[in-house]
Amino acid sequence: MKNILWILALIILGLSSCSDEIEQIDTEIEFPESAELITGNLTGDVTKWLPQGSLDVLTVDILVDGAVIASTQAVDDTYSFTDQPMHPTRTVVRAYSSTLSATYQRLAIEEGETVVIDLAVGQFSAISERSTAAFTLENGQGFSAAFADDYLSESVQLGYRSYQFPSDEILMPLMTGIDADGNFVELNFDRAYYIGAYEADSEALLNKADKAFTVTIPDALGEDVWVFDISTGLWNQNTAFVEVDKAVQLESEHFTYFATEGEFVVSTGCAPDIEAPIALCNSNYDLDLSVSNSINSSEIDNGSSDNCDDELRILILKETDVCNANPGASYQNFFCNEETGEVINCTLLAMDDAGNVSECAYTVTVTGEIDCPGDMTKPIPFCLSSLSVVLQNGSATLQAEAIDIGSFDNCTRTLDFQVKKERDACINGSEVYAPQIEFCQNEFSTEVIVEMLVTDSNGNSDFCRTNVSVTE
Repeated sequence: MKNILWILALIILGLSSCSDEIEQIDTEIEFPESAELITGNLTGDVTKWLPQGSLDVLTVDILVDGAVIASTQAVDDTYSFTDQPMHPTRTVVRAYSSTLSATYQRLAIEEGETVVIDLAVGQFSAISERSTAAFTLENGQGFSAAFADDYLSESVQLGYRSYQFPSDEILMPLMTGIDADGNFVELNFDRAYYIGAYEADSEALLNKADKAFTVTIPDALGEDVWVFDISTGLWNQNTAFVEVDKAVQLESEHFTYFATEGEFVVSTGCAPDIEAPIALCNSNYDLDLSVSNSINSSEIDNGSSDNCDDELRILILKETDVCNANPGASYQNFFCNEETGEVINCTLLAMDDAGNVSECAYTVTVTGEIDCPGDMTKPIPFCLSSLSVVLQNGSATLQAEAIDIGSFDNCTRTLDFQVKKERDACINGSEVYAPQIEFCQNEFSTEVIVEMLVTDSNGNSDFCRTNVSVTE
């Protein structure tokens, strides 16, 4: 993977779409490893616990190999995705809110199928109260989580649960990870543990002031140690641990799952894999804008293959883009009326698990027009998932356009951008949409959720969110 960082930088930007991210979920992640998408429908109910009187919004994401490709909000405890591109077997649905930890579930889906998945959020068991004098949680068999005296307040509760495989099915669907070499692997855990923390009103925490706590896993010498990544829904191999007797100790900033296993199988099946895939394209695609203004990579691929990987990442990009669409390589490219009558040169990229890349060229012949009079279609906003601002003399300014990474509209080329804070600790009016917002000393060393509103010339609008870190 390291040999394709130049293209992954473009890909990461192309994925930060209209997913209403919160400060607990970090989405600076690599592009999905799989490429063969199908279209289906996903819906379900969400059971959630919220504090009395809370107006918390529940977000539901679709992830493919750890990357968010779609997002929506639950309305009346129900969510729905219609005609949504997904991978048949490597798709995960995630539900979370600003006060509840994320819940994940993997799904299997076929072309055109409707799958119903009900999710329960915030229902963790075995929540135990701990006083300020007891900052070590132990399960009696050697597992422990130790916290510094200033880590938790007296009102915080610690939650703990252990899992034994294969009898415990809660984590069984989430058995894909990334090993220390960056390869995707299929996992076979022996046991896993969950550590969580909850405020006095049962609001869940995923981390606490960027402070690390120590986890001790018993009888784990010689085994691989894994930590669940709350942003991607994947396990990451952890090699930064210390051996203590028969146990291993590691540090973590996040309340999450920890697991061990004796062996794992690298999904590439080749060691090392240095051979690039064979990229095959359909030579030309005729796109009628009166029917559709986008092309999926699966419509261009003509049987690309690899010596090791059965599932390649198939991405497409335009040589030139006058439509201000989602930039860089992506699963999907957008086209607009300005390209009607043109033949657009494009490239298909085929990538394997080892990071080898090959490409082929194709063209798109654009005809027809998008019906813009009376346009009622919202723009598609694309935000940076996170960025930093630096206080100078206790103040910093952020322009709305600084968050945009290629928001797209079917009719309007020049869009209007405005920003606001979800919560304004500065009391300076930044909770109202404006072309720019101000940060102050009260927000130093915090993350502020900022919404960017994108509006087209017909008044249609939509927004996305980014996490802004305030530094000095």
